[in-house]
This record gives sequence, C-alpha cells and structure tokens, in this order.
Amino acid sequence: MLRLSWEDIQQLGEREWDGDEQETDCKFRRMESLAHVGQMTASIVHDIKNDLGAMAAMAKYLEEHTDEEGRPIAGMLALAAERSLQRAAEVLGGTHVSRSVPGPVWIRELVERTALAVAHSLPACICLKVGEVSETTVAYGDIHGMMGVLINIIYNARDAMPEGGRVEICVRDDPSQAYIAIWISDSGMGMDAKTLRRAFRPYFTTKATGTGLGLDNCRRLVRDMGGRMEVWTAPGEGTRVCVSFRRAPKV
Repeated sequence: MLRLSWEDIQQLGEREWDGDEQETDCKFRRMESLAHVGQMTASIVHDIKNDLGAMAAMAKYLEEHTDEEGRPIAGMLALAAERSLQRAAEVLGGTHVSRSVPGPVWIRELVERTALAVAHSLPACICLKVGEVSETTVAYGDIHGMMGVLINIIYNARDAMPEGGRVEICVRDDPSQAYIAIWISDSGMGMDAKTLRRAFRPYFTTKATGTGLGLDNCRRLVRDMGGRMEVWTAPGEGTRVCVSFRRAPKV
C-alpha cells in the first residue's frame, strides 16, 4: 500500500500549490467562494452561538435528569454543543486556534463518544466496529479537537464507501512508547498516489460539495496537540489512518 508519513503530511500541507494550471484555478475559485461566504458568516455565527448556548444548557439538564438509557445520548448532545460553541467562538475571533486548555483524555471515553456521535450519520450499509480499549489508556490533549479529528476521518471513510462497507476503530497502546495510536480503517475505494499527496492540501477535494479543508484542519489540530498522523492506502484496497496522541504524563 502507499504510505504518507507525518513528515510528508506536514510538508505537503504547508507547501504552496504546485504549478498545475487547472489545479491552481480550482484553488482560487474555491477561495473566492469561501471568501464570499466568510463575509456573511460572522453575523450568522453570532446568532447560532446564542442558540448553541441554550442547547448546551438544555442538554446538560437532560443529562442530569434523564434515565440511564438516555443519559449517554444527552451527554453526547451536550458535548457536541460545547464543541460547536468553541468553533463558533474561533470563527468570531478570526482564528482556527483552539482556546481550550489541554489535559488528560481517557481514550476509551474518547472512542465511545466518537462512535456515538457518528453512529446516526452512517447509513445502514456501513458497519462500524470498535475494538476494546483499556480504561487506563490516557492521552494528553483537547477532547473536543481529538473528537473532531476522528469524526472527520470517519466521515471521509463513509464518503469513500457509497455502496457500503466497514469502518474499524482500533487503539494500540504500548506503555513503552510516548504516543497512543488510534487506527481508523475502511474498506472503501482508497486513493492513488496523486490524490494521496494532495489530500492534506488546503482547498483540495474530490467531493462535489467539499471545501477541501477537513484534512487540513485535522493536520493542524494534531500538530497543535503534539501528535502525529500517517496514512496507508491503495486504489480498491481501502484506507488506514493512524492518529497518535501524546501519552498523558504520570502524576
């Protein structure tokens, strides 16, 4: 399979667009479109931010007052609202930099919440399988950003399997290593070498309605948390993404 290392991802993500005329034209058309949208964004996000605040408060209330069966869903709603509030604040502040304070993140909780968040967005023809995760596996980072990375990768896997398939999440924790690895594998169409090398470039997309910013945002979030990413893929053989986060320091 083709492999894209973390060093390659960083280099390609920061590199200016190459000299391909058609690709450059595509980039600037997307930038023009996004700039136009950006002019309307601030006022809309301001109103949405107020609604999200109310949603987060109601979700917290439900989490505290609902039964055992409904509590995880209410908690997920609260977490999603908090993530959205954080992103809205970043948009209003004109930055992509997270304002949250990193700390210990229990990987089992991270994976369970991620699986719950995406479950209703996956069609019935796609099977999501989650491997066992130890309760003692703890990374250091921002749970909102970490969830955002994993969700984005899973949605990319979903879009690569229009006729169905499987997505697997597997955690590999070697106590002798400084990083905890989260593997997300799919049985989708995979990528050729040219697409793989462009996948992390801003504004590059293979989707008709895509912005080309999802994987670039993932790269930035992982970088800012001191993590790493690697990708293995081949046409017709699916894609495997390894996201590694720093192990939480022992207290």
